[in-house]
Amino acid sequence: MSTADQKRVTSAKRLLISGTAALGVVLLPIAMALEESWGLGILFTLRGAVPPPDEVVVVGLDEGSERALSGPITRSMHASLLDALVQAGAAVVVFDLFLHTESDDDEAFATAIGKADNVVLTARLERDSPAGMDRQILRAPIPVFAARATGTAPWLVPEVFRVDWVLMRDDADRLTIPLVALQAYAFDDFVSLLRAVRPEVGARFPYTRAEILPGRRLERIMAELARVFADDSSLAADMLAHGGAAKPGLRQLIALYGGDGPYRANRLFLNYYGAPRTVVTVPYQAALAGQAEVPSVAGKIVFVGYSAQRQPGQQDDYPYVYSIDGFNLSGVEMGATAFANLLHGNYLSLPAILLRMLIVLAWGLLVAVCFDRLRAGPGLIVGALLFASYLFGALLAFRTQYVWLPIVVPAVQLLFAGTLSVRVKQLAERAQLEVGTSEEAALALTGRGKLEKVDHRVILFADEQGSKKRLRRELIALDAAQRRSLQADFAMARDVPVTANGGRINHTLADSMLAHWVTADANDGSSLDKSLNAACRAALAIHARVAALNEKYPGFELSLRIGLDWGEISSRLNPSPEIKDWKMDGVPIHSAERLESLNKVFGTSTLVSHVVADRLNKLEFHCHELGTFVFRDDSGDIVVDPVRVYDLRATRNVTDEELGLAAQFSEGLAALRRGDWTEALSLFEPLASSGRKHSELAARYVAWCRQTLGEAESHWRGVVAVTFSDKSQYLDRFI
Repeated sequence: MSTADQKRVTSAKRLLISGTAALGVVLLPIAMALEESWGLGILFTLRGAVPPPDEVVVVGLDEGSERALSGPITRSMHASLLDALVQAGAAVVVFDLFLHTESDDDEAFATAIGKADNVVLTARLERDSPAGMDRQILRAPIPVFAARATGTAPWLVPEVFRVDWVLMRDDADRLTIPLVALQAYAFDDFVSLLRAVRPEVGARFPYTRAEILPGRRLERIMAELARVFADDSSLAADMLAHGGAAKPGLRQLIALYGGDGPYRANRLFLNYYGAPRTVVTVPYQAALAGQAEVPSVAGKIVFVGYSAQRQPGQQDDYPYVYSIDGFNLSGVEMGATAFANLLHGNYLSLPAILLRMLIVLAWGLLVAVCFDRLRAGPGLIVGALLFASYLFGALLAFRTQYVWLPIVVPAVQLLFAGTLSVRVKQLAERAQLEVGTSEEAALALTGRGKLEKVDHRVILFADEQGSKKRLRRELIALDAAQRRSLQADFAMARDVPVTANGGRINHTLADSMLAHWVTADANDGSSLDKSLNAACRAALAIHARVAALNEKYPGFELSLRIGLDWGEISSRLNPSPEIKDWKMDGVPIHSAERLESLNKVFGTSTLVSHVVADRLNKLEFHCHELGTFVFRDDSGDIVVDPVRVYDLRATRNVTDEELGLAAQFSEGLAALRRGDWTEALSLFEPLASSGRKHSELAARYVAWCRQTLGEAESHWRGVVAVTFSDKSQYLDRFI
């Protein structure tokens, strides 16, 4: 290898390792949208649905509520519902309904809110952009409701193609529904813990939620608590160290007031539980009537809002990872999900950007070294196993620790490293495999093992029938573009079935093609049978595709002849820097070429040897035995030893009559091999006069039987010699 070549290979290897690692670091900040849409979707899909928390119930208004209640839903009905929920022991009731306009029956609902002392109302947040400004306008519930509610808060969802997170506060630093609902639900336990840790501070706040005065609503108390935590830097740590912090929701509230977690980033990544209505959902009319099948709400938080079960036109819904055919998650269930995530602390956490960069950096180095040290095939296998292991680890962290690790960027790194490693190895081979290069040096660089090897392969040889006639018609009937289209379609029809069935094309020349399937030897029967059946399946698929082309290009009579054989093949690596492939040689290649040519004599399309026919699936393939043949060149030298030849067809295309004729033909051949010329003659004569397929060959057997019967002594045992001379084939007895 020259110094220049060595430098190019070394530079390519450096690019493989450093480039793969650096690619992840560069992509990570800019690929967040892909990680959110694809990576997070993969993790949720692999994890599947999980049981929602018991503490949350949704009362859903849906398309059947008005029909069941014989009219529109009124606020007096809300009052009755609230009374029923309070009587059933609901801890907190959140109304995710816009109540910023007045109606005729507001007083009953307002009275029910005041009596309940546990109601949180949703404020409507609208965007207004006068003179190019982006301004948020809060549409609070009407005063008669807001004054009697425990608290009010806006509900903020980003305007994106798919909702994976919600905002914790708005532009005016107002806390949103999930936080306010959590504080309302855990208020008594939180203040009790605060009093235990800082008695003098706790005394400044109501003992219980029921003691919150109308002029000091919950959101104002929460603002005061935030200032207390800001002034006392050790308060959060002291509260977390107290045994009472183990109760649900307290650790999350302490962390939020301490400025930690999603509050700091103003993003709560939602850990969805499953498809719409996975969170326990009760129809509005059932909850209003207090039906027996309604689940208990005692000690639970209840979210009331629009939650249509099968209503793709619903306005208050959001596309998310489990959306199906336009059926999305309702706003009220999303609010319940956000609250449940906060209550149990199982919202999704995204590692810090530096940690994520370290992860993709280490991953990139690992896969790059893997591809650099291993050959292409094993490298791809190990790379796939490594990614499967990484994905399993990411899924485990997602399921158990609710940690969201990158998925898309590592996959891109893997593809980049795999593609680049192939190019690096090609550069190395091109530089090393020159004429005159020592075999040892070539072996050391390419890792291909021996430069000469012996194995077993199925050989398929195909050639077009009447190609010159077709070309003349093309020149007359088609312009240049149409000829190119026909030639491309023909090549696709010939080549695609081979690769689709696991074969490899060695070369194509003009209208011919040589392909192979590497197989096990005869001792591994199942593997060999699979390869032989795949090769024959490819042959029949080629004929089917070519037949379809005849409909697309009428008048050109496109057709192919195919021969197949199996056996031992010797291969040697061509040391030319321009030809990086194995030169094959072996009897099966010569046999497949002769079988292809023999199709012309018998009027068949696919001929196979007995080693192929004996192992085929008879339910899929029908093999009509035509005899035993020896192939000779025009000088009389034998090029292929005796081969039993079969006409290959799809079983589904063979009639019962044809099956009977094939069986009789085989019986006649068996009689020839026994030397029973009289029996063979009696079997072949009806076939010769039938006018059916292979009747001409049967007539030849009749003539040869009569000739043999007229001889005083004969050593013929039914073997036929085929002499190939230029483009003609001659058949005669082989003695």
